[in-house]
Amino acid sequence: MSKKPLTQTGIDMLSFSLTGNVTPPQWYKSITHENGKPDAIAVTLLSEIVYWYRPTEERNEPTGGVTGHHRKFDADKLQRSYTSFADEFGFTKNQVKAAIKNLQDKGVIDLEFRTIKPHGQAINNVLYIGLNVARLKELTYPSEIINTPLCNSNGTGMPLELGTYTEINAEITPKNKENTFADVPSAHTPAPSDLEHETPAQEGSLPPESVEQDYPPVAISVDCQAEIATLFDDPPAPAAPAAPPKPAGPNKNAIRAQLEAHFCAKTKLPPPHSKTAREKKAAGSLWWSPLREIAELCEWDAARAEKLICLTVDHLRSGKMTIANPNSILKTATAIYTGNVPGVKMPHEKKLQKITLIHSDGTLEEVEEYV
Repeated sequence: MSKKPLTQTGIDMLSFSLTGNVTPPQWYKSITHENGKPDAIAVTLLSEIVYWYRPTEERNEPTGGVTGHHRKFDADKLQRSYTSFADEFGFTKNQVKAAIKNLQDKGVIDLEFRTIKPHGQAINNVLYIGLNVARLKELTYPSEIINTPLCNSNGTGMPLELGTYTEINAEITPKNKENTFADVPSAHTPAPSDLEHETPAQEGSLPPESVEQDYPPVAISVDCQAEIATLFDDPPAPAAPAAPPKPAGPNKNAIRAQLEAHFCAKTKLPPPHSKTAREKKAAGSLWWSPLREIAELCEWDAARAEKLICLTVDHLRSGKMTIANPNSILKTATAIYTGNVPGVKMPHEKKLQKITLIHSDGTLEEVEEYV
């Protein structure tokens, strides 16, 4: 084969260095929505997660040989938030949550929410993402069984699985070659007229797969028939245990409406207009989404969320800050909840939880504390 010379575009690409994540095309077939279409957002996020889990090589500078590997992140699992994914790739937070949920349902990742103390202050619900490498290989290299028909001279055949074969060791000598199939009695012996018009067998064609023959019937007693029948009866499948009812979660829409009414009562601001499509869009971004984030921050505890709104509004108004909507207080509320506003402390409910402490040497320690 003659070599094809580079075009000018190919020459220009020689000096163009590309870096980034790796996305196998098979993922667009393995990672799909319920309707069968590819989940492009989930594929993008999985590519990012896999990048962080790929070990970094350590090389010897004089020889260039690989001396070891180390992970890219500090903890035992990758710590990322929904917001960080959304900001990096330009998705919305809800799109990221749906894509992560799809990857979790397919078993390629697992989610773990931990409580950590980076600077002595406990932070709840920190998301850590684990990667299932065995499941990742299944999604990337799915096993396929190729069935190839093996046909004889009359067009009938049987499927042949890839990787299987039958070895025939019987030697056909000139003496038994003529009588190989001549002495076998057949119930379908062709008539002489059929033989005259029969198509000659091609060289290399297979012999008939089976020969039918009539045998005299054998009498079997009724007791023996019943005993034989029990040998092939499948045992009844055990009844599947009923799934326990799922505990009812918080009514998030009702909590969001409760926080909206509390915010209006605290700030003396009227509720947003939501009659037209434009008004609904503005209310969603400036009112409803920030209130949902405050509720999520407080684990959908309405009382704690109301307390956080009160502390935030009082702090902003003490500094002569203007409050126009819940979006105006979202960043300050987050800072107060995490303890990053001097002089303002959010009272947290004391709960006994397992806390994973990360020491300076990289070791992990699980302890139980009231946080």
